[in-house]
Amino acid sequence: MATRRKALKNIQTQLKKAEEFKTKGNFELIKGKALIQHTAGKSILTDACQLYVKALECLNVVEEYLVSGVQETSGASNDEIMQRWTSLSVSLYLNLSLAGLLCEDYNSGLRSAEKVLTMDENNTKALYRKAKCFIGQGKHADALETLDTALAISPKSKDVRREKKKLMEMMEKKRKKEEFERETRKGLERVERKKEEQSLVERTEAAKQAAKRAAKQAAKRAAEHVVAVSKETIHEMIARVSPTNCGLLNGGTGPCSE
Repeated sequence: MATRRKALKNIQTQLKKAEEFKTKGNFELIKGKALIQHTAGKSILTDACQLYVKALECLNVVEEYLVSGVQETSGASNDEIMQRWTSLSVSLYLNLSLAGLLCEDYNSGLRSAEKVLTMDENNTKALYRKAKCFIGQGKHADALETLDTALAISPKSKDVRREKKKLMEMMEKKRKKEEFERETRKGLERVERKKEEQSLVERTEAAKQAAKRAAKQAAKRAAEHVVAVSKETIHEMIARVSPTNCGLLNGGTGPCSE
């Protein structure tokens, strides 16, 4: 009995310390949120997170007592302690998730929100912050699915409905931007292909013209050669060609007399 009373006293002490750390952390969270646009804001939020972690360390001690099998004692039952432990844990992780969002540490914020959901799967606030973290990470499809889950639980939640509307607008804007960029790329590709085709036509035409000019020049040279040959005298022609034996008989001045 004395051991049980001692365990209960330690549990109550740890729960009280956890609540005190949480209260101090909440005060720092409020200050940090107000100053988030300044460097000091994130520093204050870091202090808040450290206080929340200390509170969770106290709750870890309580959890160890519960796991070890401490039975009901006078003043409080295990169920009551468990409810208090759960309530504090959920609150602390929700605040850690908010701090993560404010500091744009979306991975940390997401982990804290998911920790809450392991204890309370229908916690709308945790689902809302989980979705916000997904949005921060650019995972819009995951965010939309999470918001739909939150709305199925709390269809009248103004925060969730407003966030879903913003997300849908963001996704539509992104879709239009991607479509515009895609069409722009296609247009540029068409222009580039047109330029290549035009360049090929121009190169082909230039080659044809060059071939025509070469043919004309060759024909001109051939014609000039014919003219030059036709102007040759008999003696020039004989000088140009090798004389025959017959031609040598008369001194190469004419045809053979034989």
